[in-house]
Amino acid sequence: GNRSNPLSTYRTVAADQKHHSYGSRIYAPGLAGEEILGWEKPHDGYLWVADTGGGIKGYLRFDVFVGTQKTYDWVMDLENQQGKWKVPVEVEKLPGAPSGYSPKTDSGVRKILEKLGHLKGDSKAEVAEALTAFQKQHHHIPEPEYGSARGAITLWYLTQAALKVAKGEPYDAVATGKRSGSINESE
Repeated sequence: GNRSNPLSTYRTVAADQKHHSYGSRIYAPGLAGEEILGWEKPHDGYLWVADTGGGIKGYLRFDVFVGTQKTYDWVMDLENQQGKWKVPVEVEKLPGAPSGYSPKTDSGVRKILEKLGHLKGDSKAEVAEALTAFQKQHHHIPEPEYGSARGAITLWYLTQAALKVAKGEPYDAVATGKRSGSINESE
């Protein structure tokens, strides 16, 4: 990770960008309900592609960011082939945003936030404040992403919002966190 693309413990993964683009969402049913070292609640099974990982090559291969040496040691001690799991996952590719609503551009972010009713002014501070308000509505978005639209999880949610507001449909932050039921499933 870096300042604009922060990694989040047990929320972000590295993937081969030829197969899984930055910002794509992954649902790992086998991870849902698992107690994670240092977490107050069980994991819900959602992860996002936020890194490339030089050694991660191929389709449906991911490297989960665990954050600390203590967590890494805990994972490696589990009875799971030295931290390597072969579990079914569903991958929801980051869709393209409608024209003029790209969350990868400042003007697109502004337009999305305006349509959602978050943005009242046009200064950088007002945009950052509106973006942070949007991010706080989504419990998956970690604090290190607040104020920046470049983080993988924020990018995913902004794209979902763009798809709705461009069609004039209401955007529900809670409903967007649920599985859409599409996707590629494999081991």
